[in-house]
Amino acid sequence: MKQPNLRRAVFTALAPLALLAACGGAPILEVTSDPTNATIYVNGQRQGQAPVKVILPFDQGERVWVQAVHPDGLQAGEQTYTEDTLPSDGRYHFRLR
Repeated sequence: MKQPNLRRAVFTALAPLALLAACGGAPILEVTSDPTNATIYVNGQRQGQAPVKVILPFDQGERVWVQAVHPDGLQAGEQTYTEDTLPSDGRYHFRLR
């Protein structure tokens, strides 16, 4: 029986805390999509595939643009946020069907 990798388990458990510390308290948004695996961008920079947690880099009242691109590349959705318009639960779901 394969033993779990302790370093990987600790990293996985602490990664969200490290992310929060690294971003200096900047808001984190959990982005999901339907279908899953849409590519997520923040201000035009690729963040990974949904579901993914992204840092919203607000700078003195600026808007942050979040975009999801369907896995087939033919559909996209976008949402723009200010610090005052963030979802209260810290989540956003793109429906790209």
